[in-house]
Amino acid sequence: MLSCKLAWPITLVVPPRALATYQLVFKHLFGLKHAERQLASAWHRLQAARNAS
Repeated sequence: MLSCKLAWPITLVVPPRALATYQLVFKHLFGLKHAERQLASAWHRLQAARNAS
């Protein structure tokens, strides 16, 4: 997991709880993007196999 230490003025705007929520959302979106890429790859392989036969 990536983490960062925020400097003083930013911590006034972005509290630690908001940063933790952002990390959870980012992790979920990253997983969805990975699934999208896997599905697209499988689809392209299926189309190539279908066109080859």
